[in-house]
Amino acid sequence: MMSMRSLILATLASILTSGCNAPIPIRSSGVPGASPSVAALESTQGASVLGAWFYAEGRCLERYEFAKTGFFYSSSNQELLKGRFLAEDLQGEPPVIRVTQRVDEDNRKDDCTGPSTDKKGQTYVRYVLMAADRASIRVCVSADGKGCVGPLTRRLPPTPWLSYGDRVNAVFKPYVHFPEELLMAPSLRSNPATEVEVRSEPDGRILSFKMLASSGTKSWDDAVLMAVRQVDTLPSDYQGKVPPVLIIGFRPHP
Repeated sequence: MMSMRSLILATLASILTSGCNAPIPIRSSGVPGASPSVAALESTQGASVLGAWFYAEGRCLERYEFAKTGFFYSSSNQELLKGRFLAEDLQGEPPVIRVTQRVDEDNRKDDCTGPSTDKKGQTYVRYVLMAADRASIRVCVSADGKGCVGPLTRRLPPTPWLSYGDRVNAVFKPYVHFPEELLMAPSLRSNPATEVEVRSEPDGRILSFKMLASSGTKSWDDAVLMAVRQVDTLPSDYQGKVPPVLIIGFRPHP
């Protein structure tokens, strides 16, 4: 029987920063055709699966992102995957979404269950069952809800084993998509930080943000600000609290 972890990885998948070929677009059917514009994706079938989803297994946090560009990204422990996906709505309410994914890049490091096999080049088809409030999903092997895992949520789940800094990093850093070959530029080798001030409501909703300090490399600063712009809510700590003002340092190297 397929393990829970294997099923999730066969269905979803965030953080690789190197480039790849043109993505499979999000379309309303599998018929080949031109990729829609980013604006059109908001009303395209399968659009409700877009964004980041979190799942905590034991003491390990996993994050999956379906981007508007047609790429998916995933992180699980040290494993990083990147690929392309096609999302198609099926009949039903709440939505059932058929997701076809192909893994283009795999760093072949350990995932949350330990040593991982190389997934590069593999293609999967799974079914995403959306909750009525659109805040969580289950991932299944069939459209009728068999062989499901989840829920995966848009909000970071309770992770008392992580520091607050690690929780913040889990939310923001995966959105920093920066060409790997540029990370070794002389200006970034010293690992300079781009510092961003984020202000939020008590419930974590972000009110505003601004760059306080530049890394000295505009392309890295721009990638950081683009990432921050895509996050609308700060994570809470394990007591449910969110600081009203948070200064986050983004460095190109771990």
